[in-house]
Amino acid sequence: TGLANRNYQPDTNVPEPKKLNTTEEKPVEKASEMYENQTYRSGEEWNDFLKEKYGNEKIAWETKDANTFAKTIKDVEARIIPEAYERNVLNSFAGGKATPVTYEGGRGIVLYRVGRNLGPYWSMDVPPATEYQWRVDCAIKQEFFNDGSKLYKITIPQGASLSGIEGKVGSQGMGLYGGSHQVYIDHRAIPEDWIETSKMLWK
Repeated sequence: TGLANRNYQPDTNVPEPKKLNTTEEKPVEKASEMYENQTYRSGEEWNDFLKEKYGNEKIAWETKDANTFAKTIKDVEARIIPEAYERNVLNSFAGGKATPVTYEGGRGIVLYRVGRNLGPYWSMDVPPATEYQWRVDCAIKQEFFNDGSKLYKITIPQGASLSGIEGKVGSQGMGLYGGSHQVYIDHRAIPEDWIETSKMLWK
């Protein structure tokens, strides 16, 4: 092994490693370019900005109303009333009369319900300002255990429908005259994304 070491000749043809050019400068972005996506702009201003930057042919501006965004599209059929409860349901309507109805989506119809829970009775009438007037117009007795703490709204999206029976609220006596619009629906079949819930704020 000693002779081998003495006879070893280094390969002088191996190229030296290429040195990095540490003096080469990288282009520095302008502050306006670095933070252009963090600038507050309205939708119309973003449209103008992007068209100017990328060209008119690459940017399309569209506007959509709230009902356009993805909501469940289905036809909710009228609730089948068990025979044992049919008379009670009809008696909640003035004169014990209600007529079949189907509401088509996309026509601006909103149904309202005031109460602590969801239920089958709704109305197209906007709730009055005071709890007292609500109880009079909707004939809500205190013993109905409806504290009127929440406001529910149903908005039917375009392409969907909701069926039920409608009429006027019947009187419950003792100054609870009723008379507001009332519709009886299958609330259990309503998609969750149709319903908006908020706290009921009485005056």
